[in-house]
Amino acid sequence: MLSQLIIHHFVLIDRLTIDFTSGFCALTGETGAGKSIILDALGLILGKRASAQSIRHGQTSASVTAFFDLPATSPAIAIIEEQGIDISDGLIIRRQISADGKSRAFINDTAVSVQLLHTVGEYLVEIHGQHDQQGLFSATTHRQLLDQYGQHGPLLLQVSHAYEQLQQTKQALEALALAKAKAEKEADYLTFAYEELSTLNPLPGEEEQLAHDRQQQQQWFKASEQLAALHQSFDAHEPLTKRIGSLQHLLSRLPDFEQKASIDTALEQAYEHTLSAYTQIEDVLDQQAYDPEKLDASEKRLFALRAASRKFQRPCDELGQLKDEIGAQLDIIRHQHVHLDKLQKALAECTATYLRLAQTLSDRRKHAATTLEKAMNEELPALKLGHCRFSIDVITHSSEATFAPHGINHVQFLVATNPGQPPATLAKVASGGELSRLMLAMKVSLTQTTSTPTLIFDEIDTGIGGAVADSVGKRLKQLSSYAQILVVTHQPQVCSYAKSHYKVEKHIHDQSTTTTVKSLSSHERVEEISRMLSGEHITSEAKAAAVKLLEA
Repeated sequence: MLSQLIIHHFVLIDRLTIDFTSGFCALTGETGAGKSIILDALGLILGKRASAQSIRHGQTSASVTAFFDLPATSPAIAIIEEQGIDISDGLIIRRQISADGKSRAFINDTAVSVQLLHTVGEYLVEIHGQHDQQGLFSATTHRQLLDQYGQHGPLLLQVSHAYEQLQQTKQALEALALAKAKAEKEADYLTFAYEELSTLNPLPGEEEQLAHDRQQQQQWFKASEQLAALHQSFDAHEPLTKRIGSLQHLLSRLPDFEQKASIDTALEQAYEHTLSAYTQIEDVLDQQAYDPEKLDASEKRLFALRAASRKFQRPCDELGQLKDEIGAQLDIIRHQHVHLDKLQKALAECTATYLRLAQTLSDRRKHAATTLEKAMNEELPALKLGHCRFSIDVITHSSEATFAPHGINHVQFLVATNPGQPPATLAKVASGGELSRLMLAMKVSLTQTTSTPTLIFDEIDTGIGGAVADSVGKRLKQLSSYAQILVVTHQPQVCSYAKSHYKVEKHIHDQSTTTTVKSLSSHERVEEISRMLSGEHITSEAKAAAVKLLEA
């Protein structure tokens, strides 16, 4: 339960501490006194959005602190302890707002995210505003309330998971079917491309090697022409060796002189060197590497590789890899029917699982609807709605188009507000006062299934009065046996049933407005209820009526 709320510099509040009791707590006050400010402050504790405009004029920051006493079974405890926060000494949540609009959140002085506050808050406080009964017009709300009453949470998770598996399998099957259709259109081209590349049989590094071989052949071709010309020069007119021999013969016929021997030696060496060069040139020409056929083959192969590279828009070195990729695609096409069969079987299994779980949920909803109808119709007379008959229509859809994460049901709350009339949707037949009482009856019926220790009702008794307001007060008191009930009300009959009564007042002093909250004593309660009965001028009759209400 909410045990204490401390508010600093928030809207019209300067400094305020409210100590709440267990059971039924009523908050009353004039319109505009600031009752909604209290709820807005509590909303910050529960993870609602903060605004710099909420900071009291003249201040630079605002803060709200809430103290909670929780039962050991509260889901909030496990959520908080998962964050490594110790709450063995109680739970304290604080929210701070700075002038730039930024806010900080703390649980037991440990900084946490606002999202964590929102998650934890769902298990701490449930607020029902004066417009929340409009939610009773929504079929989604009807289904959620029925599931809450039937405690279908675990089964709902199974249905949701089965639905997710079904959708994923369905999407995978659709994607494979599209891929298969696309692949079949490309099968002829892929087959032709694979055969062409297989015939070509490109090898890694082949282009570079062929280009090198071609360049080498071209170089040898140029070199062979020049060597042949050189070789021919040796043999032109008169061979060089013969000419050197003639020179040696002429030298031998000359008389001796000092340099004759050295000249003869030089001519002999020239003869030997010339003969060696001639022999080497002949050897090179005989053993030349230039091969016209090899050059032609290299050029044709290189042209074929580069033509394929342009055609398939892949580098020559990747053509072999491309052939393997196309082969894998063709293999997939040839075996796609196997994958399709597997996915179709999986889809059938997922559909069967989903329908089995969804049908179980549907059966439980119908059973819960019967018991909730009974509980509601037993509750309505006490709220002066004895002439109404409440019913729940649970419609089952089995077509695949209606499958949803929450099952195969459409749930609709119906009511017949007058005897002899057929049941109709709440939006068509229920008035505002009837809606608020139907909401209260629903909350009373759901008390055994709620895990929220504090319920807040903000003026849900609008549009009622007299005996009806009295019956609402009784039911709120009954509800407070199961949870802490905080009620913002303008109805004296309602607040007279409260265990604790708090008055919200607005004070204006020196051009400054401040909202305060006071816990009323027995005497002060009589005064406040008298004011609510008679207005600004309290009469003795109003006081007597107030005393009578409190003694009832």
